[in-house]
Amino acid sequence: MGLILAFTVGVLLLQILPELPAPLFGLLMPLPALLARLIGYQRLSLSLIVLAAGFGWAWFCAAEILSHRPAQAALQQDIPILACVTDFPRQVGRRTDLFVRLKTPSAEAELPAGSRLYLHGYFDKTGPQARECWQLTVRLRQPRIPQFLGDFDESAWLFRQRILAVGSVIGAAEHRQDIQPNSLEVWLRLRQFLALRINVALVDHPYLGVIRGLTIGDVTGISRSQWQIFSATGTTHLIAISGQHIALVAGMVYLAALAIWRRFPAGLARLSAQRAATIPATLAGYVYAGLAGMGVPTQRAVVMLVMASLGVWLSRQIHPWRLLWLALVGVLMFDPSSSLAPGLWLSFGAVACLLYVGQYRLARTGKLRQFLSLQWAVTWGLVPVVLFWFGTQSLVAPLVNLLAVPWYSVVVVPLALLGLLFSPLPWPLLSEGCFYGAAFAVELIWPAWQWAASFPMAMLSLQPPPLWRAIIATLGVFWYLAPRGWPSRWLGLVTAVIILFWPAQVPSLASAEVTALGIGKGIAVVIRTQNHTLLYGAGLKHPGGGDSGTQAILPYLRSIGVGSLDSLVLPAERSGWTGGYRSVLAQSSETAVWMGGDPIEYVPEALPCSEQQWDWDGVVVSITSDAQPNGFCHLQLRVGDSLLNLDPEQGVRVNGEPPVAFPDSAGLHWRFTARQVTSSQLVPPRRRYWQPPTIIP
Repeated sequence: MGLILAFTVGVLLLQILPELPAPLFGLLMPLPALLARLIGYQRLSLSLIVLAAGFGWAWFCAAEILSHRPAQAALQQDIPILACVTDFPRQVGRRTDLFVRLKTPSAEAELPAGSRLYLHGYFDKTGPQARECWQLTVRLRQPRIPQFLGDFDESAWLFRQRILAVGSVIGAAEHRQDIQPNSLEVWLRLRQFLALRINVALVDHPYLGVIRGLTIGDVTGISRSQWQIFSATGTTHLIAISGQHIALVAGMVYLAALAIWRRFPAGLARLSAQRAATIPATLAGYVYAGLAGMGVPTQRAVVMLVMASLGVWLSRQIHPWRLLWLALVGVLMFDPSSSLAPGLWLSFGAVACLLYVGQYRLARTGKLRQFLSLQWAVTWGLVPVVLFWFGTQSLVAPLVNLLAVPWYSVVVVPLALLGLLFSPLPWPLLSEGCFYGAAFAVELIWPAWQWAASFPMAMLSLQPPPLWRAIIATLGVFWYLAPRGWPSRWLGLVTAVIILFWPAQVPSLASAEVTALGIGKGIAVVIRTQNHTLLYGAGLKHPGGGDSGTQAILPYLRSIGVGSLDSLVLPAERSGWTGGYRSVLAQSSETAVWMGGDPIEYVPEALPCSEQQWDWDGVVVSITSDAQPNGFCHLQLRVGDSLLNLDPEQGVRVNGEPPVAFPDSAGLHWRFTARQVTSSQLVPPRRRYWQPPTIIP
């Protein structure tokens, strides 16, 4: 167990470094192990060697990915490529997103054949489909840099997916040929066949995307409103194929194979029914995980399934905790960068909670009480992890999951699996009936989810805690979940709550913080005093779907502990100034809105921009409008002798100095007091060393 922990620590040690170290650093890693061996600490020496091996393996995998990055000279250039689509296209509004692999090398970008890219484009109905190869022209750019805790880390996402470039298609696209038969083509063909059967059974059904997610791991058909319901009720783990579904599939196949094999005495004479049943069960779990794309939760489930099957064949009972640790090592060896994914910590954390509580607290309790205790343990055990990664927590999740988990496990998932099983048969009504039954089961429970999500406090948004606070909170939760008789278990819960709900740092009296977010060609400036928050501009509305409100403004407000706005000032009706206002107001319904120009035509919720002035905690905030009709709305902030002016066309002017343009990428931050103004760049709190170029969307 200690060696497994050492390997895990070695992998994680590389991930927290700000940049990829030189190879010489890796050669120095075994030196502490050598020193420990010389002074007689043999066990410590072995652990340090394994830790160095984990670090070296993670370094090798990272260096191998980064060695194939596109050339810097290829940025902002139109580059022709021949690429094959390796997954279902994702429709985001009018925009289509594609996962592709280069069929031939790209000399202009210095990308080898087989390189993975993530492309955005606008196509007609005959656009690229899975298993097709297309001649495309793409354009490269640098990745978007995360500006704050909770901001989307595009470069880390690229690294985890082993994608060397992301981006858009420029100009016309030409279909050339289909992917040549290989293992990838077989998986794609199987998924396409099953997707066609599901589409035929659920034409125009509102829960078609949910059933496709449960069966073939394709969640692109789930609408944004459905995602919001799943998120608010804490049931996103039920949408796509997860470890729970893998275990359910393997268990069903195991029981069926066990019953069948016991009817063949000749087979029992050569091979026990338990060993025979593990073979189809493991294969079924692997195939089902392959349909989902082998994400981290399914990887964990497959590794644990294989190790459990080996234990049956070797007539050895593997302890559940050892099984979990072996699965963790297997996942990290397969892909060390998976440690950067929230799914790894949520998946392994959930299983750890179940084992921890199930092993020590549920030995003599009834079935119903066991189920309730396990649900309670998983909910509390994952709170620090969820808040650390996302800054949100569903308060209705414990109650909703009490109904949703049994309903999905007993009704929805078995019907969907039977639909998959019957799909190859020449009687399509069997599979179509099962798929429709699964969708109908989701439809029956959906009103309950909508009702739960409609509660005002269904979703709690907090400032994401730093790593050290998340670790302390996790230890506190596990102290609280300890077996009965453990001293002062309540103290662990109190500690976790205090640490997680630690008050956010706010400006002092007679001071203000001003942050201009880098959102591209748009304006989004957050002004914050001790008790008030104002937003100037609401950013962009993206043509492919989404806006700056959901993608940048609201996550930033959550990262600084702000739940709602006092005022929203929109300079005028421009594409980069008002694009995200609806998303912002959806989270701040009591916000006062002012707008330059003609607000009645464009933003009915807004009042015309006129001369207004507020004294917020010793800070004077005022807005004015241009003299001409339909003029822009300007903002001024005064703290003692310090003065800030926001002009939508000129930018940010501090104390009469030349104006600074609103940032495109990296945000800017100012601190205002009565005597001085300090400025800085808004930098991400967790820097990453992987920064491969991407493609302009």
